[in-house]
Amino acid sequence: MISFCTLSLSAVAVGYFRAGIVGYLLALVIGQTVGNVFGIVKIYRASNGFFETGLDKETKHSIVVYSIPLVFNGLSWWINGSLDRYILNYYCNASELGIYAIASKIPNILSVVLTIFAQSWVLLSIKEYGKNDTDEFYTRAYKYYNAVLIIGAVVLIAINKTLSKLLFVNEFYEAWRSSSILIISVVFSGIAGFLSGIFGAIKDNKALAITTVGGAIVNTVLNFVLIPKYGGVGAGIATAVSFIFIWAFRLKYALKAMDLRPKLFTDVIAYLVLAVEVVVEHVSKIVIPIHIVCIVVIAGLYYRELFDIIMILLKMIKTYINKHRIIRK
Repeated sequence: MISFCTLSLSAVAVGYFRAGIVGYLLALVIGQTVGNVFGIVKIYRASNGFFETGLDKETKHSIVVYSIPLVFNGLSWWINGSLDRYILNYYCNASELGIYAIASKIPNILSVVLTIFAQSWVLLSIKEYGKNDTDEFYTRAYKYYNAVLIIGAVVLIAINKTLSKLLFVNEFYEAWRSSSILIISVVFSGIAGFLSGIFGAIKDNKALAITTVGGAIVNTVLNFVLIPKYGGVGAGIATAVSFIFIWAFRLKYALKAMDLRPKLFTDVIAYLVLAVEVVVEHVSKIVIPIHIVCIVVIAGLYYRELFDIIMILLKMIKTYINKHRIIRK
């Protein structure tokens, strides 16, 4: 409903009234508002009035306590993802801001994996929590998810300049300098998001909010320190460091909450390999051999997870093919 309202209003505002960017922004606001109101009315009618829930005060209080940290978490997460653009716009010119905005296109390729996974992970984590093999389930999921992100990142960084030549034109090619750094930020953003599912399952949103607020503070301080001197590259570094901060502290909380057993030593080596790959890309002209070495090292560190993931994908493809053969028959 929200998408339909937003799309329709955008078409009218921009296509018919020729309102430009202002009309588009108004369409976004009105579309979100109409869609949310429609959803509230539908829920109200379906539940015969959700304001009279019949819940006792203790339950209502626990719901409020559970929900309030999510507000701070959402606001702080927005700061981590968007504040750098405003500070960049203040200290630098519009060209630098445009290049930085374009730089996010390549990391967004990896973000697609996050989006697909995140839609089901939080609900699945809540469903699985409390079972006998909960710790084993979370550990395996963490290992596979982390491996996919790292393998995807090392490959994307290796082809970062090539993709930039294909996707970006003229002066926008310089966006590659920020792209590789933002790829690392996507890795830690994804792992931090994975850990948020654990906090949702154990109903500890305070830890969720504390870590995100802390990351937002780190992000803000580093943006003001790095952007005036390094521009978009400084913004990328600030974003990456803030998500590393969030991941580290969320992992610390998660390890206390359950018997999570990540391969920390292996993971840290892999993160260092990604960092070396990015640094070499920025300071050296001979990068192809380094990229190959980094890919081989990462593949060696996660060969078991890589093999399991390939087998799972092959099994899924086989199941899909067999299913369609049966339908055709």
